[in-house]
Amino acid sequence: MKVIKGIFYTLAVLVIALSAFVLLCALNPNLSQSVAKVLYGDENATGIMDIFNKDDDAVDNGLDRDGAANDTDTPDGVVIGDGSTGDGSTGNGSTDSEGNGVIIEIPEENRRNDAADLSKMTGYEPITGEEEKITDDVAESIKKTLSTGETGEKFTFDTSIYPYYGMLTEDEKAVYRQIYANAIAINSSFAPIKAINTSQLSNIFESVVNDHPELFYLETSYSVKYTKSGSVVEIQLSYYTLANALETAKANFSSAAKAVIAGANELDSDYAKEKYVHDYLVQNVTYADGAVLSQSAYSALVNGISVCAGYARANQYILQQLGIPCYYCTGYAGEDHAWNIVKLSDGYYNEDVTWDDTNPSTYDYFNKSDKDFASTHTRTGLSVNLPPCNGTAYSGLEKGNVDDAAAGDPSTVGDSNPTPLRYEDLYPNNTNNNNNTNTNTNTNNNSNGTTTSPSKEELIAALEKLGYKETDAVWSMEEYYADCKKKLVAAGSGDQHFSVIIPASLFKSIESAYGKGEYKTGYVDEALKSLGMNKFSIQIQAERMGGGFYKLYHNVVSWKEETTTETTETTEKTLYNENGIKIVSKGLKDDTSLTNPELVLYVENTSQKDITVSCKDVKVNKNSVDTTLSIEVAASKTATGSLVFSSESLKKSSITEIKDIELVFHITETKSGDTVVDTSTISFSL
Repeated sequence: MKVIKGIFYTLAVLVIALSAFVLLCALNPNLSQSVAKVLYGDENATGIMDIFNKDDDAVDNGLDRDGAANDTDTPDGVVIGDGSTGDGSTGNGSTDSEGNGVIIEIPEENRRNDAADLSKMTGYEPITGEEEKITDDVAESIKKTLSTGETGEKFTFDTSIYPYYGMLTEDEKAVYRQIYANAIAINSSFAPIKAINTSQLSNIFESVVNDHPELFYLETSYSVKYTKSGSVVEIQLSYYTLANALETAKANFSSAAKAVIAGANELDSDYAKEKYVHDYLVQNVTYADGAVLSQSAYSALVNGISVCAGYARANQYILQQLGIPCYYCTGYAGEDHAWNIVKLSDGYYNEDVTWDDTNPSTYDYFNKSDKDFASTHTRTGLSVNLPPCNGTAYSGLEKGNVDDAAAGDPSTVGDSNPTPLRYEDLYPNNTNNNNNTNTNTNTNNNSNGTTTSPSKEELIAALEKLGYKETDAVWSMEEYYADCKKKLVAAGSGDQHFSVIIPASLFKSIESAYGKGEYKTGYVDEALKSLGMNKFSIQIQAERMGGGFYKLYHNVVSWKEETTTETTETTEKTLYNENGIKIVSKGLKDDTSLTNPELVLYVENTSQKDITVSCKDVKVNKNSVDTTLSIEVAASKTATGSLVFSSESLKKSSITEIKDIELVFHITETKSGDTVVDTSTISFSL
């Protein structure tokens, strides 16, 4: 009995001591950090309990993305970057200051296991508008020359499919149709067809983007010029680089979508079709922060790598095509997030495909009510006006995980492949994580205790086990560049795709070449010359095949951008040089058609004020004409812009050639609009 009491008292003392220690750690963070370092180590040291990250090698999940053109299968892997040789937008991929690609790591198992991690599977970027306040004079000048572009009068939208359209007033709906029509036509700048303010434009643009996932090439941001009264004068849209090869991009998008739609159409009920699309996206899309074109349905359907926005827009687009109302819903779920609202026969349901793409995959967020989502998802913005989700008949019908459900379903997307040979399984002691590009680097233990890497013969044998020949892979940077050039030229211009197989030892060299921009001289410049193109954008994803090899998927866009800055006159004329402001005429742009001809002006601002240069009282060949000019120049900066002559105004005055010009420069402070100077009349000849 005394022994039992002794044990009891000892345990009691230990519990009290441990409780006191925990309380002390809570009150003293420094002590907690010291204990943590002892247990787990710091950033540079190993502790008693080492923290091991899960193996992040990317392996093929064995599921094909049917219908993608030109080898568009885009696997789990590593995005080597989205670099561009041009100045246009390259989507949402990260680039450095020189436009060279950077690494975006995509782990083999990027799916999360628990709800705590789900809040990180977000990535939705709210709609943004860049607003520029202009003076009334500049506004009037813009109104004289800027057209409304496409009016969109021919379009009608069913609010049961396009709910955000139904949230607007009649005037706002007119501008909605106009923005949609101009986006279809790839027009970048136009005047609103109705009088609206900046707040209304924000809601209208958000409505267009949220209703229309087929506009996958339209960026989710816009620019606007407005007067001090808030009246919108000019709307500017921005497009992703793939808009430069839009027909090819549309073909790829349509092909990928049709493959899913065809499979879903074999099923009878809307619920079965919805589940089919849900399962397809879970099985074929990989979640990755920093994915290229992440806010677009294109990233999910064609590239196969996205964030919540891409999952939701892809789901929305396919269900729309199937005739099932599916809305794009935005809000907050730990961070900014996007999901869907789907209408079935008995009502509306919440569906979050992204959060079901876990490990293992689930149906935890498939067809749930607002009550089910209340603790995790909160609607924001215009999405608060979407219908409440109170359906019950189709909730909770699916159990287990998506992969298990698909295993016994003959209609499941893709074919299962044997598990690929893993390089680590063949060479378990390999520690080849340096920058050495030599396939004979000593990295593996042999029978003598020294380390040697697999020989090329061993690698070839491993490659053959994967079903490939030696000639199917490239073994050096020279071979890689030659193969890329050959395949890029053969693919042609526009939005194209090709793949290259490389040994793992070559990966770091290729990564470095894209990071430093060396790939441009390596193969891109010569390929573009052969294609007759001058602009180029690329995104590369790396799939670990096993056996010591990667397959690099190259997603490229090449196009030709005509040079529009050449002038007919090489003689520069200084028109104004006072008050720290110098304005130089560089002549007319090379355009003899007199369709809105432009006079190129160079402005040097050495004053301490941010200025805007406009003009008034313009005459051409002694005839008054309408023009547009607005050049903003920050203090101690330079800028180049154009004085645009109205072709209609020139035509009214029977002007067929611009020879003599008279004008007055009106220079104001950019922020306040206060006049800096109105020059005297300046006369010059071209």
